[in-house]
Amino acid sequence: MAVGSRRHPDARVVGHQTVARRLLGDGFAWVARRLLDAQLYDYQCGAKALTAETWTAVRDHLYEPGFAWDVELVAMAAALDFRLREVPIEWEDAPGSTVDPIDTALDMTRALFVVRHRAKRLQDSRLHGAFAAGSEPVALVDREEIGRSTPGEEVER
Repeated sequence: MAVGSRRHPDARVVGHQTVARRLLGDGFAWVARRLLDAQLYDYQCGAKALTAETWTAVRDHLYEPGFAWDVELVAMAAALDFRLREVPIEWEDAPGSTVDPIDTALDMTRALFVVRHRAKRLQDSRLHGAFAAGSEPVALVDREEIGRSTPGEEVER
């Protein structure tokens, strides 16, 4: 999987985010590098390219919608021992973001720990397996299928 990176040393950043957003992003990347097996500079850049084999293996392990989806995709690919390559990109920040720094930071912190737990369970960690509470939520790929079913219709899994 190729992962685009705005924080890669060779990336070209044309327009910078605000200082607060940059600090939050850098802090998140620092924590993510310590919690996840994937060692990247940038976990949240939307630029990703992966093989069909990687997608087929990873897709059923993705539960987090929104901004956390990128982090979970990378974490699950690493947990399944797929090779990750971080690729520098050219980035131009679009001012006027509607991202709420506090709510998003809290949501992403929660998601990071949940994603770590799922990745460790996928690697058969006895500790994380012991703390597995009940069944997993419905994977994102299955949610779309459920949304297409008619009310009252059972969806086969």
